Amino acid sequence: MKIRQGFALKEVSNQYIVLYETKEYRQNNDIIVINQSGKFLWDLLLDFNTKEDLIQQLCQHYQVTYQQALEDIEIFLSHLEKYQIIEFS
Repeated sequence: MKIRQGFALKEVSNQYIVLYETKEYRQNNDIIVINQSGKFLWDLLLDFNTKEDLIQQLCQHYQVTYQQALEDIEIFLSHLEKYQIIEFS
């Protein structure tokens, strides 16, 4: 999976706002804000990565357990899927 073309991040006060570069995927006027760990995952998803890749990287970078990384990543990915920000190819 990876970030779909047409999306970008802008840093605002140590948080990151997802920007729609095209109107193709904009479903409503929701503002999507992600934190530092979300930004870390976003950067990994600029290239193709599996969920397992993300879990391993999050565990290593933030020194969290596998289970905690799995739970956090599943929540993060569900938000990205809801807004069609990631693609599976």
